[in-house]
Amino acid sequence: MRFLAGAVLVVILPGILWAGFTSMEEGARATGMGGAFVGVADDATAVFWNPAGHALGEGFKMTAMRTRLFSVSGLSEDCIALSYSGWQKAGFGFGWTRAGVEDVYSEDAFVVGTGRKLFSDRFSIGGALRIYRVSAPGYDYYNDPNFNGPGTGHAFDVGFLYRAPRWSLGCVMRNMGEPEINLISTTEDGDPIFSEFRVGGSYTFRDAMLITGEVRRARDVPDYYEDKLSYYLGTEIWFFDAFALRTGLNRNRAAAGVGLRISKLTVDAALLSGRRPGNKYRLSVSLDGLLMPKREREAKPKPAPVVKPPPAPDECEVLARKYDEAVAALELSQTRLEEESRIAADLKAKITRIDTELLELGDETVRLERELEEAMRLPSTWTVRKGECLWWISGYEQIYNNPLEWPRIYEANRDQIKDPDLIYPDQVLRIPR
Repeated sequence: MRFLAGAVLVVILPGILWAGFTSMEEGARATGMGGAFVGVADDATAVFWNPAGHALGEGFKMTAMRTRLFSVSGLSEDCIALSYSGWQKAGFGFGWTRAGVEDVYSEDAFVVGTGRKLFSDRFSIGGALRIYRVSAPGYDYYNDPNFNGPGTGHAFDVGFLYRAPRWSLGCVMRNMGEPEINLISTTEDGDPIFSEFRVGGSYTFRDAMLITGEVRRARDVPDYYEDKLSYYLGTEIWFFDAFALRTGLNRNRAAAGVGLRISKLTVDAALLSGRRPGNKYRLSVSLDGLLMPKREREAKPKPAPVVKPPPAPDECEVLARKYDEAVAALELSQTRLEEESRIAADLKAKITRIDTELLELGDETVRLERELEEAMRLPSTWTVRKGECLWWISGYEQIYNNPLEWPRIYEANRDQIKDPDLIYPDQVLRIPR
């Protein structure tokens, strides 16, 4: 019965599983994010997604994945990925994947990749070699003479990645060389593994939510896909750096996942829905942060040397020292207060003196204003009346109010007064002020 089921699977599985070489989407974390991982590529599975990611990591990382496919017993997808980053601005990775049915049909891919930083610590370029192997031991049961045995092929990947503090952008060209693998000699054309271009990016929102997107363009696709161009979206939210929730959209299929982190160990689970031929259930276990580069270890702060505390002084000595310090502080405060009081007294005396001067200046201003008004009211000329003399005129209140000032009038009118004792009525005299 097992071989009968295997015979059926041998016929139908190549059409279903052949896409595993191009779209297995390794890692439960990436699967839970809808497969939008080219712009992230920050764990051991970077060797599959974007080899440039190896150069931007640190230390040794490892991921192992197990997949249950379509609820079919014995049908699975598995992968193992190893990477090391931090040597001479470069990183390296190795990965192995297998998709198939035990003892019936299998597709294996071996990937070796490397990446190196260029121009800055944020930009890197990477490349990978892929070796594909397809085997169908189920054919041996029928002794089919047309069966060629296991087939192999190889292809290359080239990728770029730029990672800023909050966002990243990456692209990769996969399966350059497009190998063809043929298991049956009666088939004229082998089954090609088509090349594909992928570009994606990510953005970290408030250091907690990662939003990713990706676009893929394949040179050709299986008939059950409607378009060569496909879109992928995903999100990842971490809570307290210990628990993660993920969701995504993979073409027209929904994806979801969770993650649990304990120190350097992370366990991820994901579900990828699908109408044809069913759902995928994935579980990954990852280790990271191992064998950190020497420069990273040196950058970590060294623990402070332990200094033994001095012996505790006598309590009386402590109290006496505190008393002396308090007295000194009080004396200093008192000295400052006395100095400030003296300065305040000087300022008050200056203000009082200025107020007095302002009052005196006001009185003087009033007196001058009055004199000016009076001067403006006094006559500037005088018409001599019968019986008057310079003595009498100078003594008038509106003139000088002082008879002894008569010489001022005489001096101002010498052009018309020849003798100060002789003036005439109706004579107009100038009154100097």
